[in-house]
Amino acid sequence: QISPRSQDDFTPYTAVHEAETNVVQEFQLLPTYPNPFNPSTTLSFLLPVGAENLRLSIYDVTGRLINVLRDAPANPGNYSINWNAAGLASGTYFVRLEADNVVATRTAVLIK
Repeated sequence: QISPRSQDDFTPYTAVHEAETNVVQEFQLLPTYPNPFNPSTTLSFLLPVGAENLRLSIYDVTGRLINVLRDAPANPGNYSINWNAAGLASGTYFVRLEADNVVATRTAVLIK
């Protein structure tokens, strides 16, 4: 004979885990990958809020602008852009991300 279970027979929950979300919490220019690289690398960044003026650019060690990879408004989210540096000399380059009034910079080393 099967007897009905009482409420006391069930183990209560001991923890609640929040589900992962893809909401970006803070502005970040992530490390380039791979770094050092030859001839291309991936530049990734996170935007917690939209940016009216977003600019991702590359500079050489003398401060000369080499390339503008993006210059347009952007919605919040995760972004990745592939930078192909074929045709440039080996050396250190600076990746600069400007989003409205926030700026972040990282280095990328091209080795041929």
